Amino acid sequence: MSKTPEAKVRDKCLEYAEHKRLQTGLVFHKRMHFGHGAANGWPDDLFVVCNCAHHWWVEFKREGGEATPLQAERHREMRLNGIDVCVINSLDGFKRKLHYLLGAHYE
Repeated sequence: MSKTPEAKVRDKCLEYAEHKRLQTGLVFHKRMHFGHGAANGWPDDLFVVCNCAHHWWVEFKREGGEATPLQAERHREMRLNGIDVCVINSLDGFKRKLHYLLGAHYE
């Protein structure tokens, strides 16, 4: 079975996150999508960056993809409550955000 374009982006990013976890011990990932019956519009993945105790919610999309209107509304609600959430649609975008959270010395 072939992977969706979104899954391909997600897989590359998770592979990189695992590399950083092994390198630094500071990056942890939890899949938050629980399949059938999961609340629509909420991000599927949570990353915890331990050097700054930061929780980062991620919605993965295909290259160039954007959040659906419902997802964009949920993200707005989360941001209003001080929660870091973003759409990631490329490995480069993921690396930039993760390097920012880890600090330049972990690049």
